Amino acid sequence: MQIINKFVLDKHIQEQPETRNSLLAWLHEVERYEWNTFSDVFNHFPKAVALKAGREVTFEIQKDSCYLLAVIDYPTHVLSILSIGPLKDVLVPRLAKHFQKGS
Repeated sequence: MQIINKFVLDKHIQEQPETRNSLLAWLHEVERYEWNTFSDVFNHFPKAVALKAGREVTFEIQKDSCYLLAVIDYPTHVLSILSIGPLKDVLVPRLAKHFQKGS
């Protein structure tokens, strides 16, 4: 996968250096694959959570402390990092938008 918005990754590593090794391991792993569906993602990252028909994916980077939200364009094999942080900061706001009336 081609990964864009790596500056989000760099910024998080500067702010939370204890996540560096886990984030770099995730990055190395993701760059090795070209996923075509969320099922492909799930085969490599069984704790991944899909939103918006699998286009938005949350990855657990460090157990119970660090998550990464990304948008994946499967046809072009491009993953765009949206945010990194605790679950409450990464996934909860997206779920709230997803379940708002009229969405």
